[in-house]
Amino acid sequence: MVEEHDVSERSWRNIALVLAVVFVVLAAAAVGSLVGGNSPSATASPRSSGVAHGSATPSAPAGSGSASASPVDSAAGEPTASPSASASASPSPTLAPAPIATVTFTQLKLDARDGPGSARFIAFTSDGPGDITAKLTSDTPQGTTHMVLRVGSTDLQKQDWASGTMKAHTSSAHASWRVTIEGNGIATPTVELTLTFPSRKPSVTITHATFDGTDSNGYNGIQVRFLPRAAGNAKLTANWGGHAFVYEVDLLNETGGTGSKTLANQGPATNTTNTFQVASPDTWKLVLQNIETGSGRADMTATISWP
Repeated sequence: MVEEHDVSERSWRNIALVLAVVFVVLAAAAVGSLVGGNSPSATASPRSSGVAHGSATPSAPAGSGSASASPVDSAAGEPTASPSASASASPSPTLAPAPIATVTFTQLKLDARDGPGSARFIAFTSDGPGDITAKLTSDTPQGTTHMVLRVGSTDLQKQDWASGTMKAHTSSAHASWRVTIEGNGIATPTVELTLTFPSRKPSVTITHATFDGTDSNGYNGIQVRFLPRAAGNAKLTANWGGHAFVYEVDLLNETGGTGSKTLANQGPATNTTNTFQVASPDTWKLVLQNIETGSGRADMTATISWP
């Protein structure tokens, strides 16, 4: 009986020892798993922060400028793909394109860059995304024009030529544009300038136009052709300084329809404001001229708007 008891006791001790070893092995494996889950190799790698970068520079040689934004690595200055940044960024609203406006300044005689006169500035505002064109045509066989297309305070293109077209593109809700034209050297060419741009309420302003009188051929007022997109009112406002003149305003329906008007012997005055009813799709021309002989240089600023 003693020998059987000893054998049974040894068996239970062996079983207990095996169970203890198994428990230690399982416990070690569990601890290793917990430690491994918090190891540096399992953590998410750091991500570079992104910032919005915009550009509005023209692409050579066409001079088209666009405003765009893309995520940029703040350290390296290189584009980065950041899913979290893309997901958190609010989508940009889509701007609806505006109707295209078209206007032409005709019989516009320029001052020479090397002379005492001034460059002509023609300014307008675009609405929404779209293309802008400024087309110059020379009506005189000699001399070239120095022409500059500007958006905001940035000159997009500069050219010295007798004729040509400058083009640009905008993605902005509103952008301010200006075309500068003047004769190169001692040249005083007579030119035609046509502008097209997206606009809901089109308007153009010419600065340093001249109102010198009938003795100054080519330097006496403005002639502007425009295309209404709908029936409505066209408006002309002009100011020519401190000297009062008798003047005339003519509205011509060049399509052959009705609505032409002549306002003769107006003034004397130093400014004028006139509103006319126009129809679409007719082509219209506004002419403002000083009908006195003149008394020297008369600088004029004029604004024309149409439906």
